[in-house]
Amino acid sequence: EPMVSLKFTQVPSLSEEQYTSLKNEIETTNTTNMKLNNYTEFVNRFKATDITRLDVYSDSNTLWEISPAAVHYLTTVLEKNSGKQGFDVTMRFEWTVYREPESTTAQKLVSGVKEIEVVSKGDIGVNRTKPYVDREALLHLIKSCDTNKQLKVDGLIPTFIWAKETEVTSVDLFPKPDEHNRNVKNVELALQHFREPNKTATEKRCAIWDGYYWSINQISEFVPNGTFDNPVDMGSDPNKVQFYIFSDRIVSSQYQLIASYGYCMYLSPKCCVEGNSLIKILI
Repeated sequence: EPMVSLKFTQVPSLSEEQYTSLKNEIETTNTTNMKLNNYTEFVNRFKATDITRLDVYSDSNTLWEISPAAVHYLTTVLEKNSGKQGFDVTMRFEWTVYREPESTTAQKLVSGVKEIEVVSKGDIGVNRTKPYVDREALLHLIKSCDTNKQLKVDGLIPTFIWAKETEVTSVDLFPKPDEHNRNVKNVELALQHFREPNKTATEKRCAIWDGYYWSINQISEFVPNGTFDNPVDMGSDPNKVQFYIFSDRIVSSQYQLIASYGYCMYLSPKCCVEGNSLIKILI
């Protein structure tokens, strides 16, 4: 069961003004970079109508529907040194674009995925130059149902998505190192719950399978120039996130983006593949 599930059916194209602002920020950022043409030429391949900008609120559309038995198994795995037991625990971000192609060779449904490891800070042999999720911090959120803590997840969720004929991938529009983390955003993962104010302390005990949901909140810079534009006012500090979709001109203007955010546990140190030797659990 995904921790955060987001589905968007209203996906407006960029206006000419927004398109120009995006190109200007890319050109301004890359003025001293020898790869300037690589970034600007990519954007110039598209018209404004081929690019969608999603400035969206990012509380999950669904509750985290997980059984008590599954929670017990999950926390048991996170509590132990699962790497030594043959488990690879990763946090995964998947995105799916549904469209009505004008081309007969293009697929209606294209998907992409990215994942990072869930490890302990003290684990020996972990490559600290790669993004990872703190195992103990994730375990604390789940066991305590702590809705006041946020788990930082960096280097997982791309901002710029490229929908091709048969696949959808992420693409960088700013050179590395990107000090503002615009290519791959930084987010905070948090647990949410709506409690009735008249409930007793006993009724408020932690039962994570009972009415909880997750959210992500982008803490890295929005593009362009830190702007977030959504016509619905959700207050002073809502959870929010931004995506751009670049669509090759094989599709009509009507398509949907479905994003889910969670983690995979593999009962094998191997990569995620189909087969009888591997059990995949997506949460």
